[in-house]
Amino acid sequence: MYRRRLTAALVLVGLAVVSPVMLWDYNDDGALGSPWLLGVPLACGLAGAAFALWGRSIGLAVVSVMVGILVLPAWIFLVYAVGGP
Repeated sequence: MYRRRLTAALVLVGLAVVSPVMLWDYNDDGALGSPWLLGVPLACGLAGAAFALWGRSIGLAVVSVMVGILVLPAWIFLVYAVGGP
């Protein structure tokens, strides 16, 4: 039973890492894909932390929250470092 909860937590952490890709400006108009998507990494991180705590893994819960908080600034830095201003 705990394995399923921890697997769900890991899947949500993975979604938190890849979800900022949806913010990419595909049509080059200078606007984000959707400002509402800025909260998706944090929401996925918090949901992953909830599943991890339910599965009794405090370490995974802490990592999940930290990934949810830090992944969006990391993606923004990566996009500007690769693409330039």
